[in-house]
Amino acid sequence: MLKSKGIVFLFKKEIQEIFDSFTSCFTIRINYFSPDIRELKVGLHKPVCSYCAIVQNNLDMKDSCVQSDKIHCKEASEKKELVSYTCHAGLHEAIHPVFFEGALLGFVVIGQFRNSDMIPPHIITACSKKNGNLNKLTKAFVKVPLYTEKQAENILNLFKILVKFIVSQQMIARKGNMILNTIIHYIEENINRQISLSDVALLVDKSNSYISHLFKKNFDKSFSQLFIEMKLNKADDFFRIMPDLTISEVAYKLGYNNPLYFSRIYKKYRNMSPKEYKKRCVD
Repeated sequence: MLKSKGIVFLFKKEIQEIFDSFTSCFTIRINYFSPDIRELKVGLHKPVCSYCAIVQNNLDMKDSCVQSDKIHCKEASEKKELVSYTCHAGLHEAIHPVFFEGALLGFVVIGQFRNSDMIPPHIITACSKKNGNLNKLTKAFVKVPLYTEKQAENILNLFKILVKFIVSQQMIARKGNMILNTIIHYIEENINRQISLSDVALLVDKSNSYISHLFKKNFDKSFSQLFIEMKLNKADDFFRIMPDLTISEVAYKLGYNNPLYFSRIYKKYRNMSPKEYKKRCVD
């Protein structure tokens, strides 16, 4: 039994056995993320590979890794199918959403492995700028499991079968406030809109006062405060992942027709302007 933001996740013991066996066979890390991208299970408790550790910690790219996880988990949940991709560090990863009776229970994630002998040029450049140890980086990269395109295809097919089996056997379940989960998911899916307390109350067929109390009890914040913070978190994602977007463009993407109003809200909650935050991301 594990908790994530007040939601209790229940795992059958076979989950750990499946994860351990998968990691043992392929030396690939396999883990389980909650819907809010928190790691709850790991095969053989295997840490991230040494190459990823160098990229994240020595080259200061951990935020990029975290944002990549969020973006691809969102893509997988929207498509409701496996998403495989090459990460910014040049390694292959895959994410499979876990749904049961229409509810998103989380994600099973595998990675990293490689299908190339070449470290991406921008990683080498970053290493040089940081005065890093290129030889150490290269040795760590070579240690990452290497599979041919056909082998990788077979691993992904097996991965999909395993996830389907896990779902069919109901090996994962969660307990929690489903009304709150429904509202949060609705906000995430409609972050580009201006959603009112009345909108979500109608969504779950509850009164405004009930929803207000629910948010205050679980988050110690009002609905409007949490909604704004979720919008600003999404703005930060845009600033980090898509730095070419202007502040106005980000404001419009989040449903703010007045960029100046968006900037005032941002500064009020963040104690800095969006321009200052963008500069930090670039620096």
